[in-house]
Amino acid sequence: MSSSHHPLADEITARAVRGWARAFRVLSALLPFLIVPACYAQEDCFRGEVHTEPQTIADFLIRFRQVSASGAPSCRVEVFSLQGGMAFHADDAGIQLLQPASTDLNGDGVPDLVLEGYSGGAHCCWTYWIVSLGPKPGLLASFKNQSPIALVPGNEGKTDIQTRDGAFDYFDCLSHAESPVPTVFLRLEGRRLRDVGVEHLPAYEKQIRDARDDLSSARLNQVRAAENMDEMCSGEPRAAMPAVLTIVLAYLYGGQEEQAWKALDAMWPKFDIQRVRAEIVKARARGILTYTRTAPAKKKH
Repeated sequence: MSSSHHPLADEITARAVRGWARAFRVLSALLPFLIVPACYAQEDCFRGEVHTEPQTIADFLIRFRQVSASGAPSCRVEVFSLQGGMAFHADDAGIQLLQPASTDLNGDGVPDLVLEGYSGGAHCCWTYWIVSLGPKPGLLASFKNQSPIALVPGNEGKTDIQTRDGAFDYFDCLSHAESPVPTVFLRLEGRRLRDVGVEHLPAYEKQIRDARDDLSSARLNQVRAAENMDEMCSGEPRAAMPAVLTIVLAYLYGGQEEQAWKALDAMWPKFDIQRVRAEIVKARARGILTYTRTAPAKKKH
């Protein structure tokens, strides 16, 4: 039995394809607004939706509630002393209690809270508030960054803050995905943040080994042979730039500045060494380490 192709079938198929194409364009346009970071889907509070009950930690009540910011639902965290009223409050699109166990983060002998705020949006950033739950409760320190943090073990039983320096995002001619965003280790001492990267050398040494393994002799030679910025940013050398910069920045943030500049001199094209070194110094100066050079945060009541 022979089969024939009916023109109506072609029309139905064409309409279906056009419909799916329109739906795809609409979905693509809405996608940035529909995507919610996985880490904020069920946090303590996100865009006015509270996901946790008030809780008591060390004679303090921590409560999340909805507020309105510029007409949009937002979140507020409130920390009340059961002995003396409001100790701290802050607002953001999303907020979570990052450290429910409330350990002594700054070494003053009393428990602290670490609260994480998330602004959302295309140019989102994270805000962190470290709040003392001691006899004089309130804000110890706060900082913002384009990357979230993790609390990691430090020397002598201390707890350190690990994050990445967002100042290197889109560094030079690199895209977000290519950017070599360096790891940073901070420690809160009293009410001051201190750079303790030099105490975490094994982490930086691993980054250097991995980057060198990824950087073949041929690729490194392509970088060193570049004669102008067009060759660096649009040709083969561009693919190797992130590995080279990762090595330089790992030395630099690990407290080995002399090694960092030696690595740059050895691997970067000579015509551009001074310029890119100045750009590295400039980015580092405006990044998260600025919080190690500023005055302690004032307590917020």
